[in-house]
Amino acid sequence: MIKEIGIGFLVAIIATAFGTLLATSFLSDLPVIEALESMYNNNLLSKVMTLGAIANFIAFFGFLKRKQEYRARGVLLATICIALSMVIINIL
Repeated sequence: MIKEIGIGFLVAIIATAFGTLLATSFLSDLPVIEALESMYNNNLLSKVMTLGAIANFIAFFGFLKRKQEYRARGVLLATICIALSMVIINIL
């Protein structure tokens, strides 16, 4: 059970990272690292990470469709952790 939740958590983190990189490439003409630094300096990084977290919907519903509820719980847990980190980024 813990292993399945961990797999779901890891899938969600990877999906968010991939979605964030994809959103960054669409929103900026700069190289990815420079674009992320610029977005962080302009307080836009949390908004781009939110766009990246949309990829978690695909993982979540994919796991539910295949009846892998514990992996879907891991995705949900990771999404909550990402949301909390975005709140912390906005405060700092």
